[in-house]
Amino acid sequence: MVLKVFLLLVLIGSVLSNSWEGVKVELINEKYESCRVNEIAAANRAFALDLFHQIAETDGPDENILISPLVISMGLSMILMGTNGNTAQELRQVLRYNETLDNYVPFYCIYERYENLGPLITLRTASKLFGAKTENFLDTFLGKTAFFGAKMERVDFENDGENTRQAINEWVAVQTSNHISELFQPDSISPLTRLILVSAIYFEAFWKTPFETKFTSPFVVSDDVQIPDQPFMDQRFDIKVYYDEDTDLYFLDLPYKSGARDPEVSMMLVYDDKKRPYVETGKRLTSETLSRVMERLQAERLTDAIVSLPIFEMTVEKDMVSYLQSMGIESLFMNGQADLSGMNGMRNLFIEGAKHKTFIRVDQNGTVAAGVFEASAIFLSLPFYAVFNHPFHFMLWERQTNNILFMGRLVNPSLP
Repeated sequence: MVLKVFLLLVLIGSVLSNSWEGVKVELINEKYESCRVNEIAAANRAFALDLFHQIAETDGPDENILISPLVISMGLSMILMGTNGNTAQELRQVLRYNETLDNYVPFYCIYERYENLGPLITLRTASKLFGAKTENFLDTFLGKTAFFGAKMERVDFENDGENTRQAINEWVAVQTSNHISELFQPDSISPLTRLILVSAIYFEAFWKTPFETKFTSPFVVSDDVQIPDQPFMDQRFDIKVYYDEDTDLYFLDLPYKSGARDPEVSMMLVYDDKKRPYVETGKRLTSETLSRVMERLQAERLTDAIVSLPIFEMTVEKDMVSYLQSMGIESLFMNGQADLSGMNGMRNLFIEGAKHKTFIRVDQNGTVAAGVFEASAIFLSLPFYAVFNHPFHFMLWERQTNNILFMGRLVNPSLP
């Protein structure tokens, strides 16, 4: 039998955010006195950087990169709930989970947290299991995946593949405000499929201080390639700017409007004033660096800054199997070696595919999108001036848990 799992991330913009009713799960096990969210967030940051560097190394320097580490780890964590033996060990190692961390409980707390952010921000996650009617999935597996807000819908892959394909596409369309309507093309789902797992994350917010000026200017991709009339936006505002001596990089924190007293989600921009090769800049980003930077940005004073940022839109679709295999998740994708007995009590399943799709749009109004205190703080009398007219790295992070929601590298804004 074949188990086909797709991890889907879609970030799509709309003027009005959709209402969404999540699955409510009661935490009935009293041994969980703490959600251990900080531990899962630290693991997610480490996984995020591991995956980002793996993609950058595999794809080469010319590609834009955009991933949601949170939604990928969430999808893989649901798979982990159905694994045993060596397969479970490989997943735990790559996801950076220790043996005592029951990850479905922290994910439930994260899921609840994101449902209750400020009224002016939309950040929601959604997952669903489409399981074959003929497959007997264990109650323990379904119970644990329910902590991720995932419900099981029984479908007929073998005899009614077309209606099944349409049902999955319709669910995806609802979660993405109809921006992704044909995720699965006709005849793309095998009748041997026993489970399709879909995870999505949606983010929409306005800048706390909107950008005002819009203009065109060259964007320098490389010494040989320039985009002569790239749209830009700029603004002078008070933001947090932190210079990290270890990496010799500046980190700018641009908050989004949430309606809460303190910013809840921000875009972190990595600025290299020396304009070294962006591949070299990316290698300086580690989970330890991001943990340190996030702590300092939380406490940093506001700095008078002028920021010029390209207006861009990016869609990236990746087959994740080769990246995950290179990182150490091997048996999961091998027929006869995968141990997914925690799903159905047998070892007759393996993962055939893993797919990840991301979208981000950044403009004057905001963003839609379907990780030791050695360094000193910056105090400037003149405005700090950052012009992002060359390839740069960016992240969207949730400030209470320090979770990396999205991480990207913009090399060429003219690419689709």
